[in-house]
Amino acid sequence: MIARATANVAPPRQERSRVSQDKLLKAARSLIEEKGFAQASLRQICRRAGLTSGAFYARFSSKRDLALHFLEDVGQRTEEIQEKFAADLSNIGLKPAVRHMFAALTHYYRTEALVLRGLVAIFQSDPVVAQAARRINNQYLRPIQLILEHDVTINHPNPAQALRLGFLCTLATLVEIVLNKHLVEDADAYAYDDEKLAAEMTRMFLNYLEV
Repeated sequence: MIARATANVAPPRQERSRVSQDKLLKAARSLIEEKGFAQASLRQICRRAGLTSGAFYARFSSKRDLALHFLEDVGQRTEEIQEKFAADLSNIGLKPAVRHMFAALTHYYRTEALVLRGLVAIFQSDPVVAQAARRINNQYLRPIQLILEHDVTINHPNPAQALRLGFLCTLATLVEIVLNKHLVEDADAYAYDDEKLAAEMTRMFLNYLEV
């Protein structure tokens, strides 16, 4: 993971400091994946990283700052996927662009599922983290504007409304199948591989738009 600045964290300048921060982030990630965000204590994170609590507080003021750092990763990856979607929309058209976008989102959610699930739990209890999460959620709506700007023919009576609702419903499906599959009684019934899930999400979205 690359050390970056967040709202409350300056990027480390010295190599030793960068190494220490990367150790803390790696330890935090592994504990969040094992226990969830709430159960991963600062003491455990520091112990696993082989560093003191002072080393942690030199870089983060609290677990909230740690959550905000991981959220920034989410925002950066979301932006990268959307930039690729914008290029695909111009170069190869709507259907393959949508398919590539959902494939990228599916892969990202799969690889980061445990961390994302841990962050969701923090959203529900920390208003500052929840506000940061809402800003990132608003980023997800950018493809809607991009599609409207490309003057794609949408046969639904209200194209803007259909884009918003269809996109949000499709993303909700991804969240339920990937992030919340542990809550489903018959999880095997939703055991789609990445390619299959991306294909079905594309079909759901475009069929609703009546494209």
